[in-house]
Amino acid sequence: YGQILNVEAGLAELDTSSSCNSNELLDTIFQIRRIFWVGGNDIFSEGTWVWQHSQENLPLSSSRWGDDRPTSQTDMNCLVADGYYYDDTYLTDQPCSEERYFVCQILN
Repeated sequence: YGQILNVEAGLAELDTSSSCNSNELLDTIFQIRRIFWVGGNDIFSEGTWVWQHSQENLPLSSSRWGDDRPTSQTDMNCLVADGYYYDDTYLTDQPCSEERYFVCQILN
C-alpha cells in the first residue's frame, strides 16, 4: 500500500475491520467479468492467508474461496477475486507475477 494524493490506499480487503463493502465489490467484479488482484497473500507462511493492510487472517474455511481453492501450490501466493471463470466472484490464489487488473481502497 502507499499514498496517492495524500490519501493512504492499498489493494482491497474483504470482510476485515478496514475493508470496503465486500459484497458490493464482488458483485461489481462479477458484472464486468474480470479477475482482480486484492490485498491478501500467503507469502510468509504457506496456507496462512493474511490481508496486507489489516494483517487479519482469511480463514481457509471462508465461503469466499472458489471450489478446491486455495491450491497447495507454493508458487501461488497472491490473492485474486475471480469474476470470470465461475458463476459468482470467488477468491483464488495465483502466482504473484501474473498481470491482472487490481482494485484498491482508501485505508483508514
